[in-house]
Amino acid sequence: MAKKTEKINPQKTVEQIVINTMDLLGFDTNVKVEVGDQIAIDIDGSDLGLLIGSHGEHLESLQTFFSIAVNRILDGEWRVVILDIGGWRKEKEEDLKALVSKEVAKLDDENNEVSLPPMTPSQRRTVHVIASEYKGIETNSVGDEPERRVVLRKIKDEGAK
Repeated sequence: MAKKTEKINPQKTVEQIVINTMDLLGFDTNVKVEVGDQIAIDIDGSDLGLLIGSHGEHLESLQTFFSIAVNRILDGEWRVVILDIGGWRKEKEEDLKALVSKEVAKLDDENNEVSLPPMTPSQRRTVHVIASEYKGIETNSVGDEPERRVVLRKIKDEGAK
């Protein structure tokens, strides 16, 4: 006879995974989870620098960990998990918007390409999305980790697009 399966509440399940993990790591945090097509996890509290790490390296690792844990437990269609700790990711996204805006302004007929500094994979994805909002600009990631970067390029013939 098959076991009766219990319906899982995704939001409560994700919250519990994050809360338990933070407790095990010894952090006193507040956790907010939004579940939709993707799962957004916001962790807030004090002394979160260690969770963020240098240039967000620990945050990226925790995001990967939570993505695997959550998707295995929810056992359904794979959902993207976005983790923000202490508003760090949101702040970096604002910084990236400003950087892209500044660099796009430099593009003209003589200077039709600009290379941004090396970034993490998620930062590069964010730059690609931000740059896609600019008409006549295309992006490409070049180089090898950890020096991989985004190149912004002015499209010469807009009529072809």
